[in-house]
Amino acid sequence: MATWYGNSILLPVYRRQDEGEDVSKNQETFIAARKLLARGGTIGICPEGVSHNEPRLQPIKTGAARISLAAVSTGEVSDLQIVPAGLYYTSKTSFRSSALLYFGEPIKVEPAELEPDGSPPRDEVRELSSRIESALREVILHAEQKEALQTISRAERIFSSETTATGSDNLTDELQLQQLFIKAYSVLQQSQPERLRRLEVRIIRFDEELKQAGVDPEELAPPSSTLGVFRGILKRASVFLLMLGPAILGTVVHFPAYKLGGYLSTKLSQNSEDVISTIKIISAMLLFP
Repeated sequence: MATWYGNSILLPVYRRQDEGEDVSKNQETFIAARKLLARGGTIGICPEGVSHNEPRLQPIKTGAARISLAAVSTGEVSDLQIVPAGLYYTSKTSFRSSALLYFGEPIKVEPAELEPDGSPPRDEVRELSSRIESALREVILHAEQKEALQTISRAERIFSSETTATGSDNLTDELQLQQLFIKAYSVLQQSQPERLRRLEVRIIRFDEELKQAGVDPEELAPPSSTLGVFRGILKRASVFLLMLGPAILGTVVHFPAYKLGGYLSTKLSQNSEDVISTIKIISAMLLFP
């Protein structure tokens, strides 16, 4: 049964891995989803169907494809597009980490001849699910091993110092640079694994040396001009002095709730990093004045 929250509706999903759930009830969810689309609504779906902390995309469930194909094939919706969206965090378990919601090219859904029971044909469902999976890989960081992602993150931090110096400093550029590194990593892993191993060793060694020296890679970038450096110092000093009073007051008022939220998220997450942020959000809603 659908639940209304303001202008939004929560559509329940029944999964086989959830004990005691009747997956046949998903048919009601599919019908409710099609009716919502027919009214011009938009549906947000997490097609992996699980919460996880892996560096790679998990197998895509077929629900998104089945709903979409049924909606256009029954004529309830005349023009339907699936917009792939990916989330990118600088540090997803850190408080106030920067986050990017990255959209890809829309996928147009074409009608298909339905089965006698009204369901979309399996071949069409698999084909559309495959297109969704490929589109999602373009908007997220997808690496086969966590070690590869760690090496790529180190490389991005080192080499992005040059783009920061030229004024190109945003999460979109950071994500695209890491995606480029991932593609190059895969090519080297297949064609020149020994060269890749040497590069990894050099990157790790250089990154460790920077940490031991307490140096951020951005600090290695040459300044654009002396006048620009002076203006930056003056601007930051002015903002610092202006905000010092409110910052001290905010720290005193919110610090207990901040520490308690961190404690609760650590205790209740049961070592699952992918739910720490969710618990922090809930505790913040309850604890922060």
